[in-house]
Amino acid sequence: MPREWGKKPGAVMGFGCMFRDLAVFAVLVTIMATSVAAQGKPGCQSNCGNISIPYPFGTANGCNISSHFFIRCNTTLNPPKAFLGDGDLEVLDISLDGSLRVSYNYLIGHDCYNSSGRSLYPQLLFSFSEYFTISHTRNKFTAIGCDTIAYIEAFFEPDSSNSISKKNFSTGCLTFCGDAGDVINGSCSGIGCCQTAIPRGLNWFYFNFSSPRNHSHVLSFNPCSYGFLVEDGAYKFHASDLWDTNFGKNDYPVILDWTIGNQTCEQAKMDPKSYACKQNSDCTVPENGPGYLCKCNPGFQGNPYLSYGCRGKGFNFFSIILNVRDRSLAMNLEHVIIHLEATIVHALKGSRVMAGKMEQVAVLYSSRRTVRVFSFLLLH
Repeated sequence: MPREWGKKPGAVMGFGCMFRDLAVFAVLVTIMATSVAAQGKPGCQSNCGNISIPYPFGTANGCNISSHFFIRCNTTLNPPKAFLGDGDLEVLDISLDGSLRVSYNYLIGHDCYNSSGRSLYPQLLFSFSEYFTISHTRNKFTAIGCDTIAYIEAFFEPDSSNSISKKNFSTGCLTFCGDAGDVINGSCSGIGCCQTAIPRGLNWFYFNFSSPRNHSHVLSFNPCSYGFLVEDGAYKFHASDLWDTNFGKNDYPVILDWTIGNQTCEQAKMDPKSYACKQNSDCTVPENGPGYLCKCNPGFQGNPYLSYGCRGKGFNFFSIILNVRDRSLAMNLEHVIIHLEATIVHALKGSRVMAGKMEQVAVLYSSRRTVRVFSFLLLH
Protein backbone atom coordinates (compact mmCIF):
# COMPACT_ATOMS: atom_id res chain seq x y z
CA MET A 1 0.00 0.00 0.00
CA PRO A 2 1.27 3.52 -0.73
CA ARG A 3 2.38 5.56 2.23
CA GLU A 4 0.33 8.64 3.07
CA TRP A 5 2.08 11.93 3.81
CA GLY A 6 0.57 14.89 5.69
CA LYS A 7 -2.25 13.09 7.51
CA LYS A 8 -4.84 15.85 7.71
CA PRO A 9 -8.47 14.79 7.29
CA GLY A 10 -9.13 14.51 3.57
CA ALA A 11 -5.73 15.92 2.76
CA VAL A 12 -4.13 12.99 0.98
CA MET A 13 -3.76 12.65 -2.77
CA GLY A 14 -3.84 8.93 -3.67
CA PHE A 15 -1.92 7.15 -6.38
CA GLY A 16 -4.84 7.07 -8.83
CA CYS A 17 -5.47 10.79 -8.61
CA MET A 18 -1.77 11.55 -8.66
CA PHE A 19 -1.16 9.54 -11.85
CA ARG A 20 -4.13 11.22 -13.49
CA ASP A 21 -2.84 14.68 -12.67
CA LEU A 22 0.70 13.84 -13.75
CA ALA A 23 -0.10 12.13 -17.05
CA VAL A 24 1.36 15.01 -19.05
CA PHE A 25 4.48 14.93 -16.90
CA ALA A 26 5.05 11.22 -17.59
CA VAL A 27 4.77 11.84 -21.34
CA LEU A 28 7.31 14.65 -21.16
CA VAL A 29 9.75 12.49 -19.22
CA THR A 30 9.32 9.65 -21.69
CA ILE A 31 10.14 11.94 -24.61
CA MET A 32 13.24 13.26 -22.87
CA ALA A 33 14.43 9.77 -21.96
CA THR A 34 14.07 8.35 -25.46
CA SER A 35 15.61 11.35 -27.27
CA VAL A 36 18.77 11.36 -25.19
CA ALA A 37 20.34 8.61 -27.30
CA ALA A 38 20.33 10.80 -30.41
CA GLN A 39 22.75 13.32 -28.90
CA GLY A 40 25.46 14.85 -30.99
CA LYS A 41 28.68 16.12 -29.48
CA PRO A 42 28.02 19.32 -27.48
CA GLY A 43 28.37 22.39 -29.67
CA CYS A 44 28.03 20.36 -32.87
CA GLN A 45 25.27 20.02 -35.43
CA SER A 46 22.98 17.19 -34.34
CA ASN A 47 20.61 17.07 -37.33
CA CYS A 48 20.77 17.25 -41.11
CA GLY A 49 17.29 17.78 -42.42
CA ASN A 50 15.21 15.00 -40.86
CA ILE A 51 18.23 12.84 -39.98
CA SER A 52 19.67 12.82 -36.45
CA ILE A 53 23.47 12.82 -36.32
CA PRO A 54 24.57 11.25 -33.01
CA TYR A 55 28.21 11.13 -31.98
CA PRO A 56 30.51 9.31 -32.94
CA PHE A 57 29.25 10.68 -36.28
CA GLY A 58 29.47 14.39 -36.94
CA THR A 59 29.34 17.02 -39.66
CA ALA A 60 32.62 18.84 -38.92
CA ASN A 61 36.16 18.26 -37.68
CA GLY A 62 36.11 17.66 -33.95
CA CYS A 63 32.45 16.65 -34.08
CA ASN A 64 33.10 13.03 -35.10
CA ILE A 65 35.32 10.39 -33.59
CA SER A 66 37.36 10.13 -36.81
CA SER A 67 37.19 11.16 -40.46
CA HIS A 68 35.55 7.81 -41.28
CA PHE A 69 32.46 9.02 -39.38
CA PHE A 70 32.20 12.34 -41.20
CA ILE A 71 28.68 13.20 -42.37
CA ARG A 72 28.38 15.71 -45.18
CA CYS A 73 25.17 17.70 -44.88
CA ASN A 74 24.11 19.05 -48.27
CA THR A 75 22.05 22.13 -47.40
CA THR A 76 21.54 23.06 -51.05
CA LEU A 77 18.86 20.36 -51.20
CA ASN A 78 15.40 20.87 -49.78
CA PRO A 79 15.19 19.29 -47.30
CA PRO A 80 18.93 18.95 -46.62
CA LYS A 81 20.33 15.45 -47.08
CA ALA A 82 23.11 13.64 -45.24
CA PHE A 83 25.89 11.73 -47.03
CA LEU A 84 28.62 9.49 -45.69
CA GLY A 85 31.97 11.20 -46.23
CA ASP A 86 32.50 12.97 -49.55
CA GLY A 87 30.74 10.32 -51.62
CA ASP A 88 27.19 9.86 -52.88
CA LEU A 89 26.07 7.33 -50.27
CA GLU A 90 22.99 8.97 -48.76
CA VAL A 91 22.43 8.37 -45.05
CA LEU A 92 18.81 7.60 -44.15
CA ASP A 93 19.26 6.70 -40.47
CA ILE A 94 22.05 6.33 -37.91
CA SER A 95 21.56 3.99 -34.97
CA LEU A 96 23.84 3.67 -31.97
CA ASP A 97 23.27 -0.08 -32.03
CA GLY A 98 25.90 -0.13 -34.79
CA SER A 99 23.78 0.17 -37.93
CA LEU A 100 23.59 2.72 -40.71
CA ARG A 101 20.74 2.81 -43.22
CA VAL A 102 21.94 4.14 -46.57
CA SER A 103 20.80 4.50 -50.16
CA TYR A 104 22.87 4.57 -53.36
CA ASN A 105 21.33 4.71 -56.82
CA TYR A 106 24.23 2.94 -58.53
CA LEU A 107 24.19 -0.14 -56.31
CA ILE A 108 22.43 -2.29 -58.92
CA GLY A 109 24.24 -4.57 -61.35
CA HIS A 110 22.68 -5.30 -64.75
CA ASP A 111 23.15 -7.49 -67.81
CA CYS A 112 21.16 -6.41 -70.90
CA TYR A 113 20.53 -7.93 -74.34
CA ASN A 114 19.10 -7.07 -77.74
CA SER A 115 18.50 -9.10 -80.89
CA SER A 116 22.24 -9.15 -81.60
CA GLY A 117 23.18 -10.51 -78.15
CA ARG A 118 24.62 -8.88 -75.04
CA SER A 119 24.39 -5.10 -75.27
CA LEU A 120 25.37 -3.87 -71.80
CA TYR A 121 27.29 -5.62 -69.04
CA PRO A 122 29.25 -3.23 -66.84
CA GLN A 123 31.25 -4.84 -64.03
CA LEU A 124 31.40 -2.38 -61.16
CA LEU A 125 33.32 -2.92 -57.95
CA PHE A 126 31.54 -1.78 -54.82
CA SER A 127 33.53 -1.18 -51.66
CA PHE A 128 33.26 0.38 -48.22
CA SER A 129 35.88 1.35 -45.67
CA GLU A 130 37.01 -1.18 -43.10
CA TYR A 131 34.70 0.42 -40.53
CA PHE A 132 31.54 -0.41 -42.52
CA THR A 133 30.33 -3.83 -43.62
CA ILE A 134 27.13 -5.05 -45.25
CA SER A 135 24.75 -6.41 -42.63
CA HIS A 136 24.34 -10.14 -43.23
CA THR A 137 21.21 -10.33 -41.07
CA ARG A 138 19.27 -7.36 -42.46
CA ASN A 139 19.97 -7.47 -46.22
CA LYS A 140 19.29 -9.89 -49.06
CA PHE A 141 20.95 -10.42 -52.41
CA THR A 142 18.14 -10.08 -54.94
CA ALA A 143 18.02 -10.87 -58.67
CA ILE A 144 15.26 -10.32 -61.20
CA GLY A 145 14.94 -11.68 -64.75
CA CYS A 146 13.43 -14.52 -66.74
CA ASP A 147 16.67 -16.00 -68.09
CA THR A 148 18.95 -15.14 -65.24
CA ILE A 149 21.70 -16.64 -63.13
CA ALA A 150 23.05 -13.93 -60.83
CA TYR A 151 25.98 -14.08 -58.44
CA ILE A 152 27.52 -11.80 -55.91
CA GLU A 153 31.29 -12.26 -56.02
CA ALA A 154 32.87 -10.96 -52.84
CA PHE A 155 36.17 -10.70 -51.06
CA PHE A 156 37.30 -9.05 -47.87
CA GLU A 157 40.84 -7.91 -48.69
CA PRO A 158 41.41 -7.35 -52.43
CA ASP A 159 44.95 -6.95 -53.67
CA SER A 160 46.31 -3.65 -54.97
CA SER A 161 44.92 -4.25 -58.48
CA ASN A 162 41.46 -5.10 -57.14
CA SER A 163 41.90 -8.55 -58.63
CA ILE A 164 39.42 -11.28 -57.74
CA SER A 165 42.32 -13.55 -56.81
CA LYS A 166 41.53 -13.05 -53.13
CA LYS A 167 37.84 -13.74 -53.56
CA ASN A 168 36.40 -15.31 -50.42
CA PHE A 169 33.05 -16.54 -51.66
CA SER A 170 30.50 -16.55 -54.43
CA THR A 171 26.78 -16.96 -53.91
CA GLY A 172 23.66 -16.20 -55.87
CA CYS A 173 20.35 -17.45 -57.20
CA LEU A 174 18.64 -18.22 -60.49
CA THR A 175 15.28 -17.17 -61.84
CA PHE A 176 13.46 -18.23 -65.00
CA CYS A 177 10.04 -17.73 -66.58
CA GLY A 178 8.58 -18.32 -70.04
CA ASP A 179 5.98 -15.59 -70.06
CA ALA A 180 5.18 -12.40 -68.19
CA GLY A 181 1.98 -14.03 -67.05
CA ASP A 182 3.96 -16.65 -65.13
CA VAL A 183 5.29 -14.26 -62.52
CA ILE A 184 3.59 -13.52 -59.22
CA ASN A 185 3.69 -9.95 -57.98
CA GLY A 186 5.24 -9.73 -54.52
CA SER A 187 6.92 -13.14 -54.76
CA CYS A 188 10.69 -13.66 -54.99
CA SER A 189 10.62 -17.45 -55.07
CA GLY A 190 12.42 -18.05 -58.38
CA ILE A 191 9.89 -17.09 -61.05
CA GLY A 192 11.08 -13.70 -62.26
CA CYS A 193 12.68 -12.88 -58.92
CA CYS A 194 14.88 -14.67 -56.39
CA GLN A 195 16.61 -13.79 -53.12
CA THR A 196 19.33 -15.32 -50.99
CA ALA A 197 21.25 -14.56 -47.80
CA ILE A 198 24.78 -13.18 -47.70
CA PRO A 199 27.64 -14.00 -45.28
CA ARG A 200 29.01 -11.71 -42.61
CA GLY A 201 31.99 -9.43 -43.09
CA LEU A 202 31.19 -8.33 -46.65
CA ASN A 203 32.52 -4.93 -47.77
CA TRP A 204 34.08 -5.56 -51.24
CA PHE A 205 31.92 -7.13 -53.93
CA TYR A 206 30.66 -7.05 -57.50
CA PHE A 207 27.83 -8.73 -59.41
CA ASN A 208 28.20 -11.42 -62.07
CA PHE A 209 25.54 -12.68 -64.49
CA SER A 210 24.95 -15.40 -67.01
CA SER A 211 22.01 -16.03 -69.31
CA PRO A 212 21.65 -19.54 -70.80
CA ARG A 213 19.71 -18.28 -73.84
CA ASN A 214 20.87 -14.64 -73.90
CA HIS A 215 17.28 -13.63 -73.08
CA SER A 216 16.35 -14.52 -76.67
CA HIS A 217 13.07 -16.22 -75.79
CA VAL A 218 12.00 -13.50 -73.33
CA LEU A 219 13.45 -10.45 -75.09
CA SER A 220 10.03 -8.97 -75.82
CA PHE A 221 9.28 -8.44 -72.13
CA ASN A 222 12.60 -8.96 -70.30
CA PRO A 223 15.73 -7.59 -71.99
CA CYS A 224 17.81 -7.27 -68.80
CA SER A 225 18.83 -9.15 -65.66
CA TYR A 226 19.42 -7.21 -62.46
CA GLY A 227 21.19 -8.02 -59.21
CA PHE A 228 21.39 -5.89 -56.07
CA LEU A 229 21.62 -5.85 -52.31
CA VAL A 230 18.61 -4.50 -50.46
CA GLU A 231 17.33 -4.23 -46.91
CA ASP A 232 15.25 -7.28 -46.11
CA GLY A 233 11.60 -6.45 -46.79
CA ALA A 234 12.29 -3.11 -48.53
CA TYR A 235 11.86 -4.39 -52.09
CA LYS A 236 8.56 -5.72 -53.41
CA PHE A 237 8.78 -7.44 -56.79
CA HIS A 238 6.39 -6.42 -59.55
CA ALA A 239 6.09 -7.90 -63.04
CA SER A 240 6.73 -4.48 -64.62
CA ASP A 241 10.27 -4.58 -63.21
CA LEU A 242 11.08 -7.23 -65.86
CA TRP A 243 10.63 -4.86 -68.81
CA ASP A 244 11.53 -1.59 -67.13
CA THR A 245 14.83 -0.66 -68.81
CA ASN A 246 15.34 2.10 -66.22
CA PHE A 247 15.15 -0.28 -63.26
CA GLY A 248 18.91 -0.05 -62.79
CA LYS A 249 18.53 3.64 -61.90
CA ASN A 250 16.40 2.88 -58.85
CA ASP A 251 17.83 3.13 -55.39
CA TYR A 252 16.94 0.87 -52.49
CA PRO A 253 18.00 1.02 -48.84
CA VAL A 254 20.87 -1.08 -47.57
CA ILE A 255 21.88 -1.62 -43.94
CA LEU A 256 25.56 -1.21 -43.08
CA ASP A 257 27.09 -2.32 -39.80
CA TRP A 258 29.64 0.07 -38.30
CA THR A 259 32.21 -0.39 -35.56
CA ILE A 260 34.84 1.65 -33.73
CA GLY A 261 38.41 1.00 -34.92
CA ASN A 262 39.80 -2.46 -35.51
CA GLN A 263 40.82 -3.41 -31.98
CA THR A 264 39.13 -5.95 -29.77
CA CYS A 265 37.48 -4.83 -26.53
CA GLU A 266 40.44 -6.10 -24.52
CA GLN A 267 42.91 -4.20 -26.69
CA ALA A 268 40.86 -0.99 -26.69
CA LYS A 269 40.54 -0.92 -22.90
CA MET A 270 44.31 -0.90 -22.56
CA ASP A 271 44.43 2.59 -24.06
CA PRO A 272 42.07 4.78 -21.97
CA LYS A 273 42.79 7.91 -24.02
CA SER A 274 41.42 6.44 -27.24
CA TYR A 275 38.87 4.07 -25.66
CA ALA A 276 35.48 5.22 -26.98
CA CYS A 277 33.17 3.88 -24.25
CA LYS A 278 32.44 6.54 -21.63
CA GLN A 279 31.00 6.50 -18.09
CA ASN A 280 28.24 3.96 -17.30
CA SER A 281 28.91 2.01 -20.50
CA ASP A 282 30.92 -0.98 -21.61
CA CYS A 283 32.52 -2.45 -24.70
CA THR A 284 30.62 -5.05 -26.75
CA VAL A 285 31.71 -7.36 -29.54
CA PRO A 286 29.93 -6.55 -32.84
CA GLU A 287 28.14 -9.21 -34.85
CA ASN A 288 29.80 -8.10 -38.07
CA GLY A 289 33.20 -6.68 -38.89
CA PRO A 290 36.28 -5.84 -36.82
CA GLY A 291 36.49 -3.36 -33.95
CA TYR A 292 34.03 -2.88 -31.11
CA LEU A 293 30.86 -1.06 -30.05
CA CYS A 294 29.82 0.66 -26.84
CA LYS A 295 26.59 0.08 -24.95
CA CYS A 296 25.09 1.72 -21.87
CA ASN A 297 25.14 -0.49 -18.78
CA PRO A 298 21.88 -2.10 -17.59
CA GLY A 299 19.68 0.56 -15.99
CA PHE A 300 21.15 3.33 -18.13
CA GLN A 301 20.31 4.70 -21.54
CA GLY A 302 21.65 7.36 -23.86
CA ASN A 303 24.77 7.82 -25.95
CA PRO A 304 27.65 5.70 -24.61
CA TYR A 305 30.20 7.55 -26.76
CA LEU A 306 29.63 10.89 -25.01
CA SER A 307 30.98 11.81 -21.59
CA TYR A 308 28.14 11.08 -19.14
CA GLY A 309 25.95 10.28 -22.14
CA CYS A 310 24.50 7.20 -20.39
CA ARG A 311 21.99 8.31 -17.77
CA GLY A 312 19.83 6.42 -15.33
CA LYS A 313 16.53 5.54 -16.91
CA GLY A 314 13.11 5.58 -15.25
CA PHE A 315 10.35 7.93 -14.28
CA ASN A 316 10.22 10.42 -11.43
CA PHE A 317 6.72 10.75 -9.97
CA PHE A 318 5.67 13.30 -7.38
CA SER A 319 3.41 13.18 -4.35
CA ILE A 320 1.87 16.56 -3.56
CA ILE A 321 0.40 17.43 -0.17
CA LEU A 322 -2.85 19.38 -0.62
CA ASN A 323 -6.22 19.56 1.05
CA VAL A 324 -9.41 18.26 -0.56
CA ARG A 325 -10.41 21.42 -2.42
CA ASP A 326 -7.01 21.53 -4.16
CA ARG A 327 -7.29 17.99 -5.51
CA SER A 328 -7.68 19.30 -9.08
CA LEU A 329 -4.23 20.91 -9.00
CA ALA A 330 -2.96 22.00 -12.42
CA MET A 331 0.72 21.43 -13.01
CA ASN A 332 2.49 23.22 -15.83
CA LEU A 333 5.83 21.50 -16.38
CA GLU A 334 7.98 23.68 -18.63
CA HIS A 335 11.00 21.41 -18.83
CA VAL A 336 12.02 18.16 -17.17
CA ILE A 337 15.24 16.18 -17.30
CA ILE A 338 15.41 12.90 -15.36
CA HIS A 339 17.61 13.18 -12.28
CA LEU A 340 19.42 10.45 -10.43
CA GLU A 341 18.76 11.31 -6.81
CA ALA A 342 15.60 11.67 -4.75
CA THR A 343 15.10 14.94 -2.95
CA ILE A 344 12.51 16.88 -0.94
CA VAL A 345 11.83 20.51 -1.78
CA HIS A 346 9.28 23.17 -0.88
CA ALA A 347 8.00 25.58 -3.52
CA LEU A 348 5.95 28.76 -3.36
CA LYS A 349 3.10 29.21 -5.81
CA GLY A 350 4.45 29.74 -9.32
CA SER A 351 8.06 29.27 -8.29
CA ARG A 352 10.73 27.38 -10.21
CA VAL A 353 11.82 24.19 -8.47
CA MET A 354 15.39 22.98 -8.81
CA ALA A 355 16.09 19.42 -7.65
CA GLY A 356 19.36 17.59 -7.91
CA LYS A 357 22.26 19.17 -9.76
CA MET A 358 20.31 21.28 -12.27
CA GLU A 359 18.73 18.07 -13.51
CA GLN A 360 15.09 18.88 -12.97
CA VAL A 361 13.23 22.09 -13.61
CA ALA A 362 9.50 22.44 -13.13
CA VAL A 363 6.93 25.16 -12.55
CA LEU A 364 4.12 24.30 -10.15
CA TYR A 365 0.88 26.23 -9.83
CA SER A 366 -1.61 25.92 -6.98
CA SER A 367 -4.41 27.93 -5.42
CA ARG A 368 -2.59 27.47 -2.13
CA ARG A 369 0.40 29.52 -1.01
CA THR A 370 2.73 26.53 -0.66
CA VAL A 371 2.88 23.06 -2.15
CA ARG A 372 5.21 20.29 -1.07
CA VAL A 373 6.85 18.15 -3.74
CA PHE A 374 8.51 14.82 -3.04
CA SER A 375 10.30 12.76 -5.69
CA PHE A 376 9.62 9.25 -4.41
CA LEU A 377 9.68 6.71 -7.24
CA LEU A 378 12.96 6.46 -9.09
CA LEU A 379 13.79 3.52 -11.34
CA HIS A 380 17.42 3.39 -12.47
